Amino acid sequence: MTEVDVIVCTYNSGPILEQVLKAIRKNIPVKTLWVIDKYSEDGTVEIAEKYDAKVVQSSVGILEARALGFRLVETELFVNVDSDVVLPDNWFAEMMKYWEPDLGCLWGITVEQRTLHKAYIEAMYRFRDPTSYKLTHLPNMIARRDILCDLYVPEGLKGKSFGNDDAWILRWIKDVKKARVKNSPIRCKHYSYGGSLGTKTFWCGAGCRLTHLTKFSSVLLRSLLAFPQGVFAALVSGNARVIPYWVRFRFEYMVGFLKWSKYIDLKRNKKGHIW
Repeated sequence: MTEVDVIVCTYNSGPILEQVLKAIRKNIPVKTLWVIDKYSEDGTVEIAEKYDAKVVQSSVGILEARALGFRLVETELFVNVDSDVVLPDNWFAEMMKYWEPDLGCLWGITVEQRTLHKAYIEAMYRFRDPTSYKLTHLPNMIARRDILCDLYVPEGLKGKSFGNDDAWILRWIKDVKKARVKNSPIRCKHYSYGGSLGTKTFWCGAGCRLTHLTKFSSVLLRSLLAFPQGVFAALVSGNARVIPYWVRFRFEYMVGFLKWSKYIDLKRNKKGHIW
């Protein structure tokens, strides 16, 4: 099996990083494991070095960190894994069954491990093929180096650690490089930092506003649909708490979108908690 470089961007990622890197080493034929770290203070670097990673530290924003990693890789195909995503067994081998020569990138499905969020997602997936959702999440991605090694980061996005950076990357692949993208049904576990809904939802909404890739009408519609969607998911999952959870999720996302300047910059303390 062809070896590939792997990129993991980290920022006080210690709480889950060991599981992430262990799964990478187990399930990917790694040539070089690159960790792009934002000067973590929680033992992240030590964990990365334990798994024989080449650590590059930089204070740049998340999109710039990803671009830095894309420039460092040396293999024709490479893998990007987020520092809170744990790959399943045989991930790379199973993903490559869906790879096609003209693809710019291929990604799998990430399932949030928060109990209520997972209940909502699993309920929706029971009645609709997960690959039919045109999600822009790339926390487990196989991509071509020649497509992303020159990723452009505009001045307005430099220095910021914002959500929705993956949407910018997808736009670059499809609109600039004119390459196809595809998602596979391979599922990974996503362990969001912080342990609760809270600040991260505001942050993701703010990122959508910053990148100008999502219209307010779309965000508003999703907020209006949150209650009936929550009711449906509650009926399917048997958990009524999904309803207030999903309504709150969409409301906080909209608030983050509207007040983006307040929530745009991600901070994460030594326990991995976002504030």
